[in-house]
Amino acid sequence: MWLFLLPLWLGFALGGLSTFTTRFSQRWGVAGGQRATLIVRAVSVPFWSSGYLLAVWDPSPDLYAVGMPSALAGWAALAAGSVLITWSVRTLRTRAMAPSTSDAVEAHGPYAWIRHPVYAGMMLELAGLFLVVPSWTVLVASLGGILWLLVMAWLEERDLLQRAPDYRGYMQRVSAFLPRRRGAG
Repeated sequence: MWLFLLPLWLGFALGGLSTFTTRFSQRWGVAGGQRATLIVRAVSVPFWSSGYLLAVWDPSPDLYAVGMPSALAGWAALAAGSVLITWSVRTLRTRAMAPSTSDAVEAHGPYAWIRHPVYAGMMLELAGLFLVVPSWTVLVASLGGILWLLVMAWLEERDLLQRAPDYRGYMQRVSAFLPRRRGAG
């Protein structure tokens, strides 16, 4: 029943390593650090994706019966998360998978509104997944994923503060996951 946790947490652990671009670059040079980050990001995805698939396929009991409102809200959250992730990755281009210590702070596209649009999109997708498949295993996987994304954002910001001098000012101007209201901040 809880077999999904093994690939899920292994994927999370590998994904967490990808936030150490500066450390990798200090050890193996800029190109080596970029390659190391790319490799751990690429290897982590099949693991945590498999964990989510196993959670969805697990025959654990549902917490509620899916009706039209929850199904529509779930699919809307999945779609919105996918659009946000796609927009973010298109904005970053290769830096999304292979960041470098020479990258400038990105403050255009979705990054003008929030610092972590990829993670925010993933959180939307996890919420949507639970609304569409409201089982215990999907709830545990989704909550674990959201916690993992919060930790990833924290680790990534520590890394960005080391490799991008302008990041501290960007952090003060732009919120992490939800856009600020006009005039706020």
